[in-house]
Amino acid sequence: MRQLMLAVVAALVLLMAAGPADSAEKRVAFIVGNSAYQHAPTLKNPRNDATDMRAKLVSLGFEVFGGDDFDRAAFVSAMQAFGRASENADVALVFYAGHGIQVNGQNYLVPTDAKVEYEPELSLVLVPFDEVMRQLNRSARVKIAILDACRDNPFAKDLSRTMGTRSIDALGRGLGRVQTVSGTFIVYATQPDNVAQDGEGRNSPFTGSLLRHIDQPLSISDMIIEVRNEVIGETRGKQVPWDSSSLTGRFSFKIEGTITVTPQGGAPSVGAQPPADPRLPDMMAWIAAQGSTDPQDFETYLKGFPDGLYARQARQRIEALRRTPVPDVQARAPSEPQAPGRPDPAAAERERWVRFANSTNPEHLASFLRDYPDGPYAGEAANNLGSLYFNGTGTPRNLRLAAEMFERGQKLGSSHAANNLGNMYATGMGVPKDDARALALYRRGAELGHPDAMTNVGAMLAGGRGAPRDDAQAIAWFRRANNANGIMNVALMIDRGHGASYDPAEAASLLLECLRLGQIVCHNRLIDERGKVITLETRRAIQRLLAGRGSYRGPIDGTFGPTVIQALQAIAKG
Repeated sequence: MRQLMLAVVAALVLLMAAGPADSAEKRVAFIVGNSAYQHAPTLKNPRNDATDMRAKLVSLGFEVFGGDDFDRAAFVSAMQAFGRASENADVALVFYAGHGIQVNGQNYLVPTDAKVEYEPELSLVLVPFDEVMRQLNRSARVKIAILDACRDNPFAKDLSRTMGTRSIDALGRGLGRVQTVSGTFIVYATQPDNVAQDGEGRNSPFTGSLLRHIDQPLSISDMIIEVRNEVIGETRGKQVPWDSSSLTGRFSFKIEGTITVTPQGGAPSVGAQPPADPRLPDMMAWIAAQGSTDPQDFETYLKGFPDGLYARQARQRIEALRRTPVPDVQARAPSEPQAPGRPDPAAAERERWVRFANSTNPEHLASFLRDYPDGPYAGEAANNLGSLYFNGTGTPRNLRLAAEMFERGQKLGSSHAANNLGNMYATGMGVPKDDARALALYRRGAELGHPDAMTNVGAMLAGGRGAPRDDAQAIAWFRRANNANGIMNVALMIDRGHGASYDPAEAASLLLECLRLGQIVCHNRLIDERGKVITLETRRAIQRLLAGRGSYRGPIDGTFGPTVIQALQAIAKG
């Protein structure tokens, strides 16, 4: 039985995913949650929304600026620091929860000390959203603004009194549309000129849904569709999240190749709506199987997807596991047959595990560990319990207990627990940041057969984290992982001659393979960015391969024009 629950992505992004071997994609975020207003109604959700979004984005590799209950001076000071940090960022994001108003088509965010009576003073006491966008636009590549601020104007009465009849047209409901520059994605909690709802629980309907979906392996556009459908259902159609995009490429918060903290066989939840990407069921089935040491799990994947994106890897894993069988419960069970009528302890333990393996109730897993502390399933039980604590599923989030359970699980032989605990030490979440300890745990997970742990060992070595930089060993680990992320990283390292001889032909072949496997970073680099980060000779080698397949007949000049992109898209679609 496999446990499917929401994955939590840790902050260490695979180094080769964003460019040269010695650089990682830089992500920065400015997050403000204002609840405790001095001259406006107090809001229940924003501080919680910002706190939870802060933790989520840190786990997704963002450096976070901002804070809660900012007056204007604190707001501007933090915004300046964010603007400077965003200048060299690949991705910059603003998240604001609190009061926001629209006057004469201009949007303003409301600091906690704001008192508004006169229109000419708006820019002096509020924060014009144009100023926030000006800081965001210092980022070069992807710019994202998320606004959960579409509530009724708390100053409408005072402004109406001082503006007179002009207020009829000047005071809009909610927030208005924002003009954007290229590469920008803006998300509103509800459609422009409408008002969003506060939530009955910890989070607003919009931010709560966003937190549940943001780490799915979807493009941001597809992810917001999932959020929109969920919020429409939750609010019975009263609130429709809205977006405005001028992105020129596909962006996903959960980049393929990031290090993940998951339960055993865990996979991101895809929600109640049908997936926007038709490949998603295949991808989810593979994520659920890829860390297993049981050949049957890969056979199950192949039954569902005999010609799937990962069919080749599944067959290779089956062959490898059958060559070197992993001890299972049968190897530890008593070899003597049970006498008639005598209870079989191993069977009872097995039956109990089948019942509790998928449980999101921490007490189920805790009771299993109390009764079978050293049994064949104890390692995965400890890992799954640690995942519940880490994710805050069925219990308040507790990173200390999560680390304790992952530690127990890895000592009992759980590759998932070793990888998960490595993530915590690599990012300093709940434990002191310790690259050497993280690398040791990734190595243990890798030796226990976890492909993600193998990729993570390679990422650490490629970045010189926990050990001296060793590109050759990094490539060896990426090859050993033999998954789409590993293939992608090998291709990019070979393309630059890091850890291996510069070989455009092999780099091109590997890039096309990971594109076929649906690797999203590969899609971004080859199609959305038209191969700009790849060397000229490797781009030419890709054109030669496409020509050999009969899908390209143009010049071998390294330029990815429409015909090359069309051929690459055909590979990506399978």
